[in-house]
Amino acid sequence: MDTYRQKFYDNCNFIYMRKKKFSEMSYEDAMRESITEAKVAILNQGIDISEDEFREWTAKIWSEINIEIPCGVSNQDEKRVNEGNYPKETFFWERYRSSLEKDRDSVAINEIDKYTERIMSHITPPREEGFFDKRGLVLGYVQSGKTANFIGVINKAFDRNYNLIIVLAGMSDALRTQTQERVNREVLSGSSSLEADDNNYVRTLTNEMNEFKYRYMTSALDLNKKSICVVKKNSSVLKDLIRYLAESEGSFGDSNVLIVDDEADQASVNTAVLARGEEPKTINKLIRQILELFDRKSYVGYTATPFANLLIDVEEEHPKFKKRYISKRFRD
Repeated sequence: MDTYRQKFYDNCNFIYMRKKKFSEMSYEDAMRESITEAKVAILNQGIDISEDEFREWTAKIWSEINIEIPCGVSNQDEKRVNEGNYPKETFFWERYRSSLEKDRDSVAINEIDKYTERIMSHITPPREEGFFDKRGLVLGYVQSGKTANFIGVINKAFDRNYNLIIVLAGMSDALRTQTQERVNREVLSGSSSLEADDNNYVRTLTNEMNEFKYRYMTSALDLNKKSICVVKKNSSVLKDLIRYLAESEGSFGDSNVLIVDDEADQASVNTAVLARGEEPKTINKLIRQILELFDRKSYVGYTATPFANLLIDVEEEHPKFKKRYISKRFRD
């Protein structure tokens, strides 16, 4: 495999230098296309590259070129979705801000507010009825406060009329439990004192002890109420969730659904090659199936290692499983 890895590096560098010499492409676009072409060349030789191997190869080639990814929110799709139609200072965000004040200074809190507001400007649901589908990726350094950011997005999403939020909390039980604890503390805190029919009550479909399982669900999902679910990226768990959602589908109506994908570079990325007739990889396929259940939805991925995500062809649409799960990038 070392021989093929070196061929991949050499081929990728050759393609990249040619693109930079004979085109006006950005460094990022040139590298993304070069890596894709180099990968296809390896696959056409009949060499099977695992997802982990490809991520390792990709990370190395990006680090050698040393392309910097700037901070901030991308300026793609400058038109904001119904900006100003929802009040900014509302119940869930204000409660979250109060919890942040216990261990963060005003500068840090204002930064969380600013960047979550930029993300929300892309994914705030339109008030009018009808289809909407927003998908993006938030990039942040390791230990840069990504969890605080997506908890902020979750709280603002509930304020702006999202009915169901599904958090894909990595691939391990430990990370799922840790994320569930954060959600309980910083999203659900105070819900226990509210009546179930209160507009600010949030029903949780999971807890610290129990992963989502279909057999635990004693009633259909009512999206007239706010609900949240924290699951790990495991095929049996996601299949159980799809089964439950599919049986409740008749009640969705014009409900708004948000998927937050933590560690979006792990398992979520599709490494299958559509041109070779391959179906999407399992977790990617299941995420697509969840999204296809809803007419009004947003997907936001979070990662500190975006190398594999940046290679996604945002225009690709599988005839059976619809489009890939990311369509543009938000940068934090």
